[in-house]
Amino acid sequence: MAANSGYIFKGSDEYTSQEGKRRRQHSLFVKVLAVIIILLILLVVGVVVGVVVSKNKSQNSATLSSSTSSSGGKSTTGQTTGITNGSNDPSVFEKDPNLHKSFYGMAYTPEGSMMPNCSNSLENVIKDIQLLSQLTTRVRLYGADCNQTALVLEAIKQTKVEMEVFVGIYVLPNNNESYIRQRDIVKDAIQTYGVDHIAGVTVGNEFMLNYISEKQESDPNSAIGNEGAAMLIAYIEDTRNMLAGLSLPKTMPVGNSDAGSYFNTKVLSSVDYGASTKLYLLAFDSEYLFFPSYLMCTLGLRK
Repeated sequence: MAANSGYIFKGSDEYTSQEGKRRRQHSLFVKVLAVIIILLILLVVGVVVGVVVSKNKSQNSATLSSSTSSSGGKSTTGQTTGITNGSNDPSVFEKDPNLHKSFYGMAYTPEGSMMPNCSNSLENVIKDIQLLSQLTTRVRLYGADCNQTALVLEAIKQTKVEMEVFVGIYVLPNNNESYIRQRDIVKDAIQTYGVDHIAGVTVGNEFMLNYISEKQESDPNSAIGNEGAAMLIAYIEDTRNMLAGLSLPKTMPVGNSDAGSYFNTKVLSSVDYGASTKLYLLAFDSEYLFFPSYLMCTLGLRK
């Protein structure tokens, strides 16, 4: 009776094929679920760290304000991180014992560094660098507008902290003016400050993601993707030529940053490093370092 009941026995080829397919689908589902869970954990960690740092900054600012008022408007020493202990020397500032150099690198844009409304200031950048130097020894800039490259390098010079910068040139499709403006800003900053504190020049931030998304394409290595890559590579090569013309004392790495799954293979073959804007993948000679982008915040710490 059982043999004619319509059930498929485990020994049949059909069952084996279906069972194998189900197992593969289950395995894929488990892997995808694991990746999602890991990303959610990283997101939560990033948010918690951001809240803690911001809360600590606010509390310290309140303490400073209270202390200043009680001392007749004069700042007292040792009140909060980033205050120069009554000195005009930015290299003398109170360290926060709760902060540690825990990150390989952090992405950073000085507040007020977006065209056309540039409102950044050296004073604020110095405060940011004083704080960032307690968390990492490397920062990555997204672009160069509003003179942010020189401001960051000047802040490092004045604070005398251990810090390297991956300076950035934010590239827009079919906008040579924006590229040339930022390239020349980076060039001027290098000629002014040298390269002791510059770790590399990043050309393009999510250029491929934006380019193919605008054209409703998803594959960065498609014909449309390669079309965008050709534009980006031209900018990368132009930046290399600019650096070569400066006769620098060291070979300056040139890289690119993009969303992890949107890197074009031709672009990667044209750069010395790649920085993922989603998991901050920094690659040097096949060394890969991962940090969640949520921990590489654009700072607005004085709010």
